[in-house]
Amino acid sequence: FVIISLFSFTGCSKFSCTNYGNGTEENPYLIYNTEQMNDLGGLVLQGNNFDNTHFKLMNDLDFKNKNYYPIGSGLKFSFNGIFNGNNKTIYNIEINSSATYLGVFGYIASSSSIYNFFVKDIYIIYPFYESVLPFFSLR
Repeated sequence: FVIISLFSFTGCSKFSCTNYGNGTEENPYLIYNTEQMNDLGGLVLQGNNFDNTHFKLMNDLDFKNKNYYPIGSGLKFSFNGIFNGNNKTIYNIEINSSATYLGVFGYIASSSSIYNFFVKDIYIIYPFYESVLPFFSLR
């Protein structure tokens, strides 16, 4: 999987390496910065679907002049967790890819729950069309 080599992870094989939370509803993994958000996307692409694992966005995230890696990329690499955006906003995402599933969350399972966040200034470039709207893919 060539796309995985593009990521610069923190070196953790599990999201728990952040030391913020434990992934339960009462103590979700906390995402404070763009690096942690990208780590989540990268770990899903490595095969961790985070089944029934809870995440909470703690700050607005600005991806201006930064890469963004969608969370999930097809049935084998779907996000199965619970993501609480905590009324935060994710800004300035640009995705330039020929992947089939694109958006803030590229591919999520029907058991996932993603809620309570805003997206502003997202631009998706796909070889066959360009989109400014984020979209989700459910299985």
